Amino acid sequence: MPSSYGTDAGITALEASYRRLAPLLNPARLSPRHKERLDNEAILHLKTMELWRRARVVLLCPSEQNGVDMVALAQEAFDASKRVGLCVRPTDTDDDGSGDAPIDFVEIVSADEVESQPARVPMVGAWHSEGDTTGFACGELMDSVCIVPGLVFDGEGHRIASDASAWDKFLAYYPGHKVALVHSLQVSSNPLPIRDGDIRVDYVVSDGSVWRCRPDSMR
Repeated sequence: MPSSYGTDAGITALEASYRRLAPLLNPARLSPRHKERLDNEAILHLKTMELWRRARVVLLCPSEQNGVDMVALAQEAFDASKRVGLCVRPTDTDDDGSGDAPIDFVEIVSADEVESQPARVPMVGAWHSEGDTTGFACGELMDSVCIVPGLVFDGEGHRIASDASAWDKFLAYYPGHKVALVHSLQVSSNPLPIRDGDIRVDYVVSDGSVWRCRPDSMR
């Protein structure tokens, strides 16, 4: 499929190059104190935003390798009396390894569940359509915050991620605020490739800065 900046093959090659760079952020290369400081600075930037203060629901994923600590973020959400949803995906709809299994969120009650909860669960009955989220009413999701994972983001909110297409299907219907919470080295100074159907995040929040991305209507 063509993209705005190249072909799928080019996007795959670029993703591979970013994966090779990922070890630069490996916690083993940073002191635990340095890693914790970077995480805390990124989380602090998010906490100072009005959208965080207004949100009663926060949706997140288990911590990604080299990424900001989602356990710490979940604890901040619980301390602020917010409800937390953890990303899960059914085990029996993705046998081809395509990474396109539907994304959903289940409510958790403790930050410890962020890493102990399985990332994939058996599908029971009919799995929800894109945009449906277990246990949360639509009104609660209107002002919610969803932390969108990815290897790298640019200032326009585009990203490179191994499961980007599955996330795009969810985000196309998601009514809340889409936020990337990353380290500064995960922010590209150059525009990233774009596929048809890509859904951008609204904000890119790092330990160094906060970018408000242009809405699609302004492109």
